[in-house]
Amino acid sequence: MHTVSSLLEQQARLLDISRQEQEWAISRYDDLGQFLIDQLVGRADANVYPQGSFRLGTVVKPADGGGDFDIDLVFWRDLARESVTQEELKTTAGELLVAYCTDRQLAEPVELGRCWRLEFFEQNFHLDVLPVIPDRNHYSDGILLSDRDLRLWLCSNPIGYADWFYDRMEETLVQEHLAALAKSLGRSVEEVPRFMVRTPLQRAVQLFKRSRDEFFSSSPEIKTPSILITTLAGHAYRGQREVDRALLETAQAMPDHIERRGSQWWVENPAHPGENFADKWNSSPERREAFFEWLGAITRATQAAGQVRTATEAAKVLSPVFGGLAREAANAMAGAGPSVAFKAAGRSPCIAGADGRGAVPHEHHPFGSHLLRSS
Repeated sequence: MHTVSSLLEQQARLLDISRQEQEWAISRYDDLGQFLIDQLVGRADANVYPQGSFRLGTVVKPADGGGDFDIDLVFWRDLARESVTQEELKTTAGELLVAYCTDRQLAEPVELGRCWRLEFFEQNFHLDVLPVIPDRNHYSDGILLSDRDLRLWLCSNPIGYADWFYDRMEETLVQEHLAALAKSLGRSVEEVPRFMVRTPLQRAVQLFKRSRDEFFSSSPEIKTPSILITTLAGHAYRGQREVDRALLETAQAMPDHIERRGSQWWVENPAHPGENFADKWNSSPERREAFFEWLGAITRATQAAGQVRTATEAAKVLSPVFGGLAREAANAMAGAGPSVAFKAAGRSPCIAGADGRGAVPHEHHPFGSHLLRSS
């Protein structure tokens, strides 16, 4: 399956945001985080950090160059649950964000159900800022966020979830990719930041998400959420070294990690037991049915692609589940020669944010230059 492995690896690379987009995003959320913390000096300890796909290394560029990509930020304030209401927490965050946008001459933030959105139109991305407080009853990194109708505090643990996800990738595998990447760039391992590496699990999740977007393009109301896909993929991954095997075998094993608790379908949050990522399957059975239909489609397509001999033929087989991405990847491989066709199919270093040319992004902390915290 070397041909399909090479093709899927190239597809995944095409899903990465560019080095410039990565730089813009990091600099913007660093700037916003520092502004928010500066405004709260003397009032309450605060912390600003990314969550979701940016923290997990699974960001996917919007399809067909349209739309923008998003970064989810947690705006943590060290306040006791009894000292603030959900409405007060969100309103204060909104006021601070309005001040930031005014100071930086940006459009005013938009209030959403649980967060505030800041648009950066020229850079084609937006920041979703989620105001939270500590959840002192659940884990050291647990947080409480506002409910959409301001009735109940909701629990979450994005740091714990990211730690779990990275634990699913064997450290030896990460080190292998770092070593291979360092060699290809003519650098020492110590000089290469970890965030540049994309393991087969991260690549598989990116491919799952793009395939999901294609499959549900005409029915977005029942689209499987990324957190559910990422959780099942993390559970199902078994250290596969090649992207094609990671994608196929993970897809085949995903159903093994879906529980049936009484009458309820259940996929538990590994960082917060009691939270069910599959809860909507119980109220909307068509969501679960559509998930399995999509999972079957991507499994069959990946298996079939492994039986052909050329990237062009593999792209035709994969196009129904990946759309134009498969053809774009095949064209890139045909036009760029063996260096992009990956000399050891699926085993070459997976590089993030390298614009497809191996360029090295500015070296940041894996989640930005730092995790911002007021003193």
